[in-house]
Amino acid sequence: MKRISLFLLLTLFIGVTVSQAQVARQMGARRLVLDNNDNVAANNLILINQNGNLGIDNTGIITGTYPAAATLLSLKLGAKTTGLNIAGGGTSITADGSISTTGTNNIFGNSTTTNNILVVNGINDATILSTAANTVWDSRINGDQLVTGVQKIGGSIWLDGTSATHSIVTDAPTNVGTKNANSLSLITNNLQRLTIDATGNVTINGNLTVNGTLSTVPEVVNFLGAYSAATTYGANDLVTSTTPGVYFYSLSAGNLNHTPETSPTFWGATKIEQLKTIHKTLTLSSPGFTSLMSSTLTGLNTASGRIQYMVRADDGGSQIATEEGVMQYLATANSITCTVQTDDKLHLGTVNSGCTPGFFNPGSQPGVSIFDNVTFSSPAPIINHDVYFRIVPAQGQMSGGAVSPVPFRLEP
Repeated sequence: MKRISLFLLLTLFIGVTVSQAQVARQMGARRLVLDNNDNVAANNLILINQNGNLGIDNTGIITGTYPAAATLLSLKLGAKTTGLNIAGGGTSITADGSISTTGTNNIFGNSTTTNNILVVNGINDATILSTAANTVWDSRINGDQLVTGVQKIGGSIWLDGTSATHSIVTDAPTNVGTKNANSLSLITNNLQRLTIDATGNVTINGNLTVNGTLSTVPEVVNFLGAYSAATTYGANDLVTSTTPGVYFYSLSAGNLNHTPETSPTFWGATKIEQLKTIHKTLTLSSPGFTSLMSSTLTGLNTASGRIQYMVRADDGGSQIATEEGVMQYLATANSITCTVQTDDKLHLGTVNSGCTPGFFNPGSQPGVSIFDNVTFSSPAPIINHDVYFRIVPAQGQMSGGAVSPVPFRLEP
């Protein structure tokens, strides 16, 4: 009898095994309870299949519509603190779509893992010109972000908000700026202390202490007109470049092929209002001549001022002629007049300097030039012929309901 039962069981097992290998079996149930037989409902695990949606419930009490109609797998944790624990190596979760959370305190990591808790593998294709609407961002936070540790950006920027002294540190050349016509400010104690406006003007609200050498505009600059990459500039040579209204002075001799805007170790930047004494050369023939300055005027605005100057000429030997004087100018947008005060001139030798009004391009701006008629006591050609001058404008204009200065420029 025992042998017959064992045979029947073995036959049944083989039959079931063969049958399962050949035909897929189904188990039909809308609700399946996994019971550990401890008579505690909260320790049961209930699997629910409703309209093709699977729910795993640990609450012991199923209420409402469950599982969620649009969710393939829904979890009710009950007293459990972790809904899904995936252990082991390899890829744990692969999502070809969105991962969305609706609750608060959604946590990745357990505060003991040292690194790589959340890694987003994207493409480094964003630039400083990329906007929020661009599709280059691999991680997007539509809201606020709190980082309680040190944050590293790119290859060389660290943001440290945890140390006693907070810091922003880089190990590469760094630009801090604004896009378009916006200003940049430094704030302490909720007050603006330093502001750089869109045109480069710097405003300091407070005292300035300099521990070291403060680079200032030289007392005398040698104006040579527009910058040329083929010209070797000496110390204190002054040029214009591509930035309107800004002048650049050479910081050293042998300055060759260094673009002023991008070479701060070779050029200092300044505005015309900050210049002190300006040097230019006059033509060597007699009368000598060179242009000085012009004003930007529109509508009914006017410009005026005085130019204090000194002319000198020599024959390369012992003969020299020099004269000091004051030139006055007065201009509208389409007219200009000037004069040199003859009763306020000092001279050594014969110079006979004077002024010539005119209009200068670009813009057909009204301005003035200086001329002279140098002669030496012993006839000789002029070898060196220079003018040193300072511009003292006394001009203003109404613009947008406010008073503003009239821009002026040096003429080559």
